Amino acid sequence: MYVTIVHFDTEDKVDALMLMPNGTWTVTQILKDHPSMAEICSNSCELVQVPEKNGNISLLLKPKSTDSSTRVLYFIGDSGSKFKSVTATDSIVSWGYVLQFAEFEKRHAGIPIKSIGTWSP
Repeated sequence: MYVTIVHFDTEDKVDALMLMPNGTWTVTQILKDHPSMAEICSNSCELVQVPEKNGNISLLLKPKSTDSSTRVLYFIGDSGSKFKSVTATDSIVSWGYVLQFAEFEKRHAGIPIKSIGTWSP
């Protein structure tokens, strides 16, 4: 089971989707449960580790041909639990996001990221 939050822009269009699993689910399990999310990577996604301000690592799945309106998948851990970082697709996730790449970049400008491979469904 998941708690799902849909975010709308000022024109009432969906601009982001947030997913909170109710248990210890990995990135891979979430993408199997939500094939429409995995479809974002149908032509392969770059796996990118993103350092957060609190010291945790998050995981970004970014399609190879990315512009500002491209949707990306972003998975984070929970700093209040033992599952603090999401470093690979077999990591436990606290939150999963589908958002435009421009929104991700806006919140993570200037942060050095590390590509660790690719993934496709």
